[in-house]
Amino acid sequence: MCQPLLRNFVLVSILTVAAYGASRITIMKMGGDIDVDDAPLGASLYTMGGDINIRHASRDVSAKTMGGNIDVRQLDGSLDARSMGGAIHVHATSTGSARNITLRPMGGDVELVVPRNFDAMFTVEIIDEHHQQHTISSDFPLQRSESDRWSLFNERTYTIRGRSAARSGATHVDISTHAGNVTIRKE
Repeated sequence: MCQPLLRNFVLVSILTVAAYGASRITIMKMGGDIDVDDAPLGASLYTMGGDINIRHASRDVSAKTMGGNIDVRQLDGSLDARSMGGAIHVHATSTGSARNITLRPMGGDVELVVPRNFDAMFTVEIIDEHHQQHTISSDFPLQRSESDRWSLFNERTYTIRGRSAARSGATHVDISTHAGNVTIRKE
């Protein structure tokens, strides 16, 4: 007797989601670009080779590409963006609740644009593989420290930590790039 009720419940849940037309977006591709217009309930995006472009995203977003750029034009939630061979550009549009923003390109630059009153703790790390000078440009005060340690692969790590001038730093921004430049700017 319980089994038919369970089936009806599942069917109703599926119909409810379909009726509202909203669900978390999941796209996995073996190659090629991924373009998402709107992800109001978040997204999981993965491509083996191509760019990931998101016009608007809320909630939790995971975007990973093995060979391309990642561009998020309006971010209202958390983001984990990773690229093995491209740049990452993100425009965070809200200052509301706590969230995590993780940006990790391997061999690409990072640009993060945030609202003027963005409340966050920042950790920015550049791993220098070729002993070149890479830049970190930030509209927020960040304290720079250079590591005296070298990795097994003869890489030096520059780590910069900072906090916005706001109250709590409830949002955490973690940026790590291999041989790339980092720009953090206020609107």
